[in-house]
Amino acid sequence: MDFGKIARDTNLNEAAVLGEMLSQCSVFSGVAISTLTELSRSMTRTEHGPGDRIVTYGDVGDRFYLIREGNVSIKQPTQPGGGEFREVAQLGEGAYFGETALLTGEPRNAHVDATTETVTYSLDAPTFSDVMSQRKSIDEEVRSSLFAE
Repeated sequence: MDFGKIARDTNLNEAAVLGEMLSQCSVFSGVAISTLTELSRSMTRTEHGPGDRIVTYGDVGDRFYLIREGNVSIKQPTQPGGGEFREVAQLGEGAYFGETALLTGEPRNAHVDATTETVTYSLDAPTFSDVMSQRKSIDEEVRSSLFAE
């Protein structure tokens, strides 16, 4: 709470777990765990029932998703522009999706459907882009820590 208003809707323990999960995402390599933990506090928690569509093929990429609990099915068209889809992967706790459309600016390349009761945390596109622009290479991290002393 900040001045009587809810400032964040994740508690500290959940933020720490999410920060650790984000640190395992290769897309966030080069981002400090402290930054990821802070970032996790601004993520939006959403519950999905079995069969709920989380991402729709062809839509504009507007969010990055992290699976906190449950499982999802990734389905891509059997032919470009076709109306039939086939499952290409299943993802579970700790997995992420939605980054490709955000990184490339291309439309979503798959449907993502919950197959069980699923909880996701998501980041909006502007926040995701901001974090991507702040990534440092390992070399930059080493140099900045050596020269900070």
